[in-house]
Amino acid sequence: MNVNDCLLIIYPALWLFLTFYKAVLYKGDEFSPSMWNREQVKLLQGVSCVGVILHHLTQMITSYGSVKHGPITIFSSMGILFTSVFFFSTGFGLITSVYNNPDYLKTFLRHRLSIVLIPFFTANTIYTLLRIYYKGIAMSKMDIARSVLGLVLLNGNGWYIVEVVYLYLIFYILFRLIKKKDIALVLLCVATIVMIRYALVLGHDYSDIGDVHFHGEWWYNSTIVFVMGIIFARFKNGIVSTLKKNYKIIVILTALLFVVAFVIEEKILVTHGYYRESYVGQKVSDAFITLVAQMVLCLFSTFLVLLINMKISIGNKVVKGLSVISTELFLIHQVFVSVIFNFSKVDPFYIYAVVLLCSIPAAIIVHFINKPLILLFQDKSILRRLLTKRNKMIIAAIAILIMIFVALRGLRVLLFML
Repeated sequence: MNVNDCLLIIYPALWLFLTFYKAVLYKGDEFSPSMWNREQVKLLQGVSCVGVILHHLTQMITSYGSVKHGPITIFSSMGILFTSVFFFSTGFGLITSVYNNPDYLKTFLRHRLSIVLIPFFTANTIYTLLRIYYKGIAMSKMDIARSVLGLVLLNGNGWYIVEVVYLYLIFYILFRLIKKKDIALVLLCVATIVMIRYALVLGHDYSDIGDVHFHGEWWYNSTIVFVMGIIFARFKNGIVSTLKKNYKIIVILTALLFVVAFVIEEKILVTHGYYRESYVGQKVSDAFITLVAQMVLCLFSTFLVLLINMKISIGNKVVKGLSVISTELFLIHQVFVSVIFNFSKVDPFYIYAVVLLCSIPAAIIVHFINKPLILLFQDKSILRRLLTKRNKMIIAAIAILIMIFVALRGLRVLLFML
């Protein structure tokens, strides 16, 4: 390990410092009154978003962990730990809201979809324009439409938004149609597991312009934490009560199990892995074993974060600011990682600095572009004028076609397995 590799430690160290700056520590038998609340969960998302950026940058400079650059190399394996926080917060937030707010579903689609889809479409438009006018790559009108709408992903990070939209729609349909919330909750958990299983057998596939939906382990290897969020939200009081009574033992045991799970997961990635299309003799069973190891790791890592949050309440201006722009930051940073700059001959230390210093201001700008668009879409009077009977029929027809397409893809996979 050389001096330059040592200097890279500055970035995760700064990340940790900013995370816990002005944090409140509760000692002895005291626990944070704000544990797992909406604000804390949102702040954890902001922190995790920066973790995702460090993960992607480390993957780039280490060739996915194969080229060692000192201690920071471990970040090439930590992406699923950060996306786990996103999935937990989504599941936890949905169930907490639907159980506590009788009118939650009335405005759910308008509010929740606009918050994720408008930043998604904006980012897709930026990536499409950069591909055409900056990279000079010609695209047909159909490919432009597919890229902007996210049917094919020029920006691979858009996978999370696509998957969350599916989860939102499943959640909405189940809780809208089924009056007994606990039954809807169980079915939502089952549907999520089915989604994971469906994506697992798809393997990897890429179109000629971008990523295809649900093809790739990143689409599903941390999704199980969404189910964890659902369960924790439903039984929060009982879980918290149990954890408080046995906190010291549970936190020590969880930390140890997390380390063990991480070591095992790293070994299984080498011995088994997901890329059965690339290696002779590798089967779906190898991917399944790898998935189980990664799911266990994600569950332990998220549980450890929740235990820490019971004793430490985070919050400062920087973290709050990052939490506000977390969606845009998650979607836009790849522009500077792989599109605009050529980092082939740049010292890794400067790569981290350039991407972080460019991504955050860019995310702020895009956020202020998205904000009025989101508010416009959420305005019921404007939306009513836009959603005429004719437009509703068009949207319904498109939705049916997408569902038929997904069903046919699933049928093809099942027939292949048979």
